[in-house]
Amino acid sequence: MNKRAQVSVPSGQGGLIRYFENYASKIKIKPGHVIFFTVLTIIIVYVLQFLNPVGFPTAP
Repeated sequence: MNKRAQVSVPSGQGGLIRYFENYASKIKIKPGHVIFFTVLTIIIVYVLQFLNPVGFPTAP
C-alpha cells in the first residue's frame, strides 16, 4: 500500500459514533411474555364481542 494512500485518524474519531453503548433498560420483557399478553388481549376482545353481539350503536 502506498504511504500517500494511508490516512491517519485519531483513535476513536474514525467517523463511527455509538451513542447508547452502555445503555441498559431497567424494564426487561421476555418475548414469551409479549406473545402471552397479545394472545390474552385477543381472547378478551373475542369474549367481549361474544357477550355483546350487537356491537356498538350507530348514530341515526
